[in-house]
Amino acid sequence: NSEHFMREADAVLASEQQQQQQRQEAAEDRPDPADNEDDEEDVFQPSTGNVAFGSAGDGWAFRLDQFADMYSAKLGAKPSALVNALWGDWQYLPKEKRVVKAKERMNRGAAKTMFVQFCLDPIWKAYSVCDGGDVQAVLGPIVTGRGLSHAVPAKVLEGQDSRAALKAVLRAWLPLSEAVLGMAVTHLPSPTAAAPARIPTLLSGGSTNTTLLAEKANLRGAASSSIGSAGEQQQQQQQANGDSSAAAGHHAVAGSNSS
Repeated sequence: NSEHFMREADAVLASEQQQQQQRQEAAEDRPDPADNEDDEEDVFQPSTGNVAFGSAGDGWAFRLDQFADMYSAKLGAKPSALVNALWGDWQYLPKEKRVVKAKERMNRGAAKTMFVQFCLDPIWKAYSVCDGGDVQAVLGPIVTGRGLSHAVPAKVLEGQDSRAALKAVLRAWLPLSEAVLGMAVTHLPSPTAAAPARIPTLLSGGSTNTTLLAEKANLRGAASSSIGSAGEQQQQQQQANGDSSAAAGHHAVAGSNSS
């Protein structure tokens, strides 16, 4: 019957999926000579904007392109070029107003990279208020220089809780939501663009084998046809039984009238 047919179809599909998974696992276990250690770096690179640095506990985060936008006018560089210099062994020479390889300055004792100089140092300086630093002197210039007065009330900086003041300034300056959501918008496809890739996966339960999907669709279709045929036969049988009952009743009435 149709139920038995469905069980057999599911068993065939389950066996095929298991075999496919075993083949995939075996292929993953085999070393590929084309693979190298640079593959992971090619996928996740801070300079491409798909890596964010931050503190979920304190509610702040940043991407390199955000700092590139902040410093591009000051350094006289395009943000697209500056973002590449903010990651790696690059150093900015303020007197010469140029960017050089940090290794060239190693012997002179000035090996601080641009990432440390322009991204980490300002944040570390802000955190110095937690070690007894002057809140107004340290955080005040950030609020003024970045135009954050509307988001950080003066009373926050004047209060006794330096940790609360630090969080308020960093959350206004480098919002965690902006860094993460901006990264998602830039690097993840829109629902419309992702639909062609997502739909087969959702319908197959994770399988990407097109032959298996076609076989599954054919088996489901055949099972549906079998169920439909069984329903039609049952309906025809019920109709035939009804016609027989009606004919028998007609003959009984005719016999009664003749009597």
